Amino acid sequence: MASRDEKVPGEQNGRPAQRRRIEIGIVEGDAMIVGGASRVFLKVHDTSSVEDIVENDHIVVRIARLPGKSELHIPRDVEVRVHEIAGNGQVLHVSERVQIGKVKGNFIVVDAPRGVLAEAGGDVVLDTSIGADAEFVVRANANVTFRTNGEINARFVAQTARGEIQTRLPLMVERGRRRNLVGVIGHGDATVTLRSMYGNIAIIAADSDEREYTMNKEYASGNKEREREGARRWEGGFGKHRFRAGWEREPGYAQFFFQGPFVEDDPDGFGIPYSPDFGFEWERGRGARAYGEYEERWEDMREKTERAARKAAEHAKRYARRATRHMRDMDWEAVEHEVLAAVEKAMGELEETLTNMRRNWDKRQAKSLTDEQRSKAQRVPIEYDKVDDPVDEDLVTSSTATSSSRSFSREERDAQRRVILEELRTGAISLEEAERRLNDLV
Repeated sequence: MASRDEKVPGEQNGRPAQRRRIEIGIVEGDAMIVGGASRVFLKVHDTSSVEDIVENDHIVVRIARLPGKSELHIPRDVEVRVHEIAGNGQVLHVSERVQIGKVKGNFIVVDAPRGVLAEAGGDVVLDTSIGADAEFVVRANANVTFRTNGEINARFVAQTARGEIQTRLPLMVERGRRRNLVGVIGHGDATVTLRSMYGNIAIIAADSDEREYTMNKEYASGNKEREREGARRWEGGFGKHRFRAGWEREPGYAQFFFQGPFVEDDPDGFGIPYSPDFGFEWERGRGARAYGEYEERWEDMREKTERAARKAAEHAKRYARRATRHMRDMDWEAVEHEVLAAVEKAMGELEETLTNMRRNWDKRQAKSLTDEQRSKAQRVPIEYDKVDDPVDEDLVTSSTATSSSRSFSREERDAQRRVILEELRTGAISLEEAERRLNDLV
C-alpha cells in the first residue's frame, strides 16, 4: 500500500535529518489526520486493525489510495500532503504544516499553529493559534470561520465574492462593499489568506476582551514616532452594546473608522449581520473619501434612481412610438369635418341665444312703454282714409326687386353671419345693429 524511498542520508555527512513527509493521492471518503502520536500508523473505522506505515529511516512515504473513514496518526515532526479527500476532512493537533489539495465536503482544523493550505467545497472552520512564520491559505465555496487565540502577529487578507466579512480584530474593510479585508496585527510574521466564493468569512479572537491593538503596515520597531504613526483601535460599551473606533496615521495617509453597535451577549461581537459602520480616509495626491455601509446605501439609492430613470425613458419611447403610429393612421379629413361641424353648431347656438335675448328685451321695452302711456292718457283710435299713392307702390316694387336681387347662398349667409358676430364681439356695432343685420340675412 505504501512505497518507501528517499532514505535519510547518514549523519556522518554532518547534515541534520530532513523533516519526514507523508503524501496521499486520494481518500475515498472522510479522513482524519491526528498529531501527537509516537509513530505513524493508519486506523480504518469499522475495523480493528492498525497498520504501521513507515519506519523511522524513511523521509517520504507515498500512498496512492486510502479507504473512507481513515485516521492517519502522525508524530510531531511529520508533514502531511493529501491530493484529494472525497468526503469531509479533519486535521487535529498537528505540529507541522498540512497541505490538502481538495476536500469535497466540510473541513475542520483544530490546533495547527504552523499553518494549513487547503481548498474545500463546503464550510471551513479553523480553531488554532498562529505560530511564527505560519501560513494559512484556505479557499472555500461556503462559509469560512477562523478562530485564533494567544498572541497575534499576522498579516490578514480576506475576500468573499458574494458574502460578508465579520471580525472583531482591528482590520479595515476596504472598497466599501464589506467583501475585502486587509490588515496587519503585530509584527506580521505569519500570513492568513481566506477566500470564499458564496459564503461569509468570520475572523475571531477567542480571548479578546475590549483590548487595544496596534496594527502597522510594516514591522513594528522601537521607534516612538513610528508607533505614533501606526493604527490603533479602541473598544467600549454602553449598556448592552459595544462600539469600536480606530485611527491610522502614516506619512501622506490618514484613516478613521467607527463600527457598532455589537450585542454584548454575542461572544464574537458580531452583533447584527450588517453592523452600521463609517470610515473616512485621506491620502496625499488622491484626496479624501468616505466608505462603509452608509456609502453602500447611497450607492444602492443611486443605482435604483438610475434604474427608475431608464425604465421611465423606455416607457416614454414606447408611448412616443405608439402616438406616432396613431397619428399616421388618423383620418385628418374626417377630423376637419368634425371640427367645422362643431364650430357651425356653436355659432348657431350663439345666434339663437342672441335672438332670444333681443326678443325678451323688446317685450320688456314694449310693456314698459304701454304702462307709461296708460298712466298718462287714454288712447283714442283714429281712423284714416286709405289713399292710393303711386309713389309708394313704386317703392314697394323696387324694394322687392332689391331684396330678391340680394338673396345669398347658404355659404354666403354663414360668412356674413360670422362677420356680424365678430363685429359684435369686438364692439364695432351695437346689439340692435347686429340684430337688424342678422334679420336682413333671413
